[in-house]
Amino acid sequence: FISRIKKNKSKPIIIGSSLVCDCAEKHGLATIYIYSESSIKDAFSRAVELHKSIMLEKTQKKLLNTIIDYTYSGIIAINKDKMITVCNPAAKKSLRLSKDNVINRPVDKVVPNSKLSRVLQTGEMELNKIQHIGEDQTILTNRIPIKVDDKIFGAVATFQDIKDVQKAEQQIRKQLAQKRLTAKYSFNDIVGNSKVINKTTEIARVYAAPDQTVLLYGETGTGKELFAQSIHNSSKRKKMPFVAINCAALPESLLESELFGYEEGTFTGAQKGGKAGFFELAHGGTIFLDEISEIPLKVQVHLLRFLQEKEILRVGGRKIIPVNARVIAATNRNLWSKVEKGLFREDLFYRINVLYIEIPPLRQRKEDIPLLVKHITNSYCPDFYEKYHDSWQELIDSFGDYSWPGNIRELENIINRCCIIFDNKKNLKEEHSILLNAGPPPPGNGKQTDVIDLYNNYNEEYSKIVDTLNQVEWNREKAARKLGMSRTTLWRKIKQYEHK
Repeated sequence: FISRIKKNKSKPIIIGSSLVCDCAEKHGLATIYIYSESSIKDAFSRAVELHKSIMLEKTQKKLLNTIIDYTYSGIIAINKDKMITVCNPAAKKSLRLSKDNVINRPVDKVVPNSKLSRVLQTGEMELNKIQHIGEDQTILTNRIPIKVDDKIFGAVATFQDIKDVQKAEQQIRKQLAQKRLTAKYSFNDIVGNSKVINKTTEIARVYAAPDQTVLLYGETGTGKELFAQSIHNSSKRKKMPFVAINCAALPESLLESELFGYEEGTFTGAQKGGKAGFFELAHGGTIFLDEISEIPLKVQVHLLRFLQEKEILRVGGRKIIPVNARVIAATNRNLWSKVEKGLFREDLFYRINVLYIEIPPLRQRKEDIPLLVKHITNSYCPDFYEKYHDSWQELIDSFGDYSWPGNIRELENIINRCCIIFDNKKNLKEEHSILLNAGPPPPGNGKQTDVIDLYNNYNEEYSKIVDTLNQVEWNREKAARKLGMSRTTLWRKIKQYEHK
């Protein structure tokens, strides 16, 4: 029996009486002397518990080693004598260490400038520190002391190569862009063959290639965002985010934090952990600032800094964040006039007015109306253009004498109403006058239908609001008082007319 045990590579423990134990010990085996039935039970219980404890320790050790060996970050740990106790494969690869074993070697000799020795002395954590290793390598590292009962027994550093961090950040931003921060339109979506629109499109194609700031000028409804998205999709940034924000849609108190983000606890209701602003979301891509003329002077300072330095500072933050984003701005106002009135910074004006594009209003490209009507009709009501071709032609003829203050947006609304009338009237000839009146009234026809009255009332109120706003230099609070309405009502009407 003993000879068979010796052939086994394991080292068993012999449990038995004194005779058995004496015999086993003569052959160099460990023994446990049993002198009663209860002691046998106790011995087996201790053996089972010991086995469980050993297996648990092995499992935990294997789990820890697996985590350390296969984690994406490099990990180096030292003991209180500054000797390396852990160095995972990611650390060796990142620090370009030889495959030789570095365990139990002084950390300062293996990794010069590791700064782990300093953590041993101070006992203070050092988080998210940028560290230069050698001449051409930079890492982002965390250095943490290992404390037991307030005594320091070592330190551990986790780190990643800065280039890997940047690649990961780009992938995350790319995924965000694929979800919601995308530009849908390209130059192929610009409808028209007129000389003026072709020339404007050609200029925009040329301006798409460089990275300089673009300023789009055009009346409301001319398609400024369509051009902005087309420029982005024709640039080298087309696979990166496109972030659009209407600067007039947010009150001054929110605009700064939405553009540049904020840190946790900056104000009541601030999101836990802070929030990235639109500029950070646009990193690597393009940010489109529509109605840039409405940005308050306070926010203009921060925008100017970004254009000069390509970096931002979150509201309530202290850390400078570099952001690589191209700016496309748009306005329907005379920016230089606002500069002269002190409402827009002159230095900011020259920063954004680098590549200037003026988008023509519809009244300057009326030869494009037939193409636009067909294109818009097919998008609203497929087959309606061909089905009611003659009626559409009569409408197009009536459109030629109208000035189109709302441009393409106004044309879209009228065509939408026409499609509804076409879809609900059996005898089109009898209803043709109503159909015409659904659009702008032909000049000098003398008709005073209900539809025209409504249209004229709309124009009269719209003109009164615009005139009042111009008188008070677009101060909405003063305009609301002069018009005898609340700021909320004025805001609603502005947005309503904006989409007419």
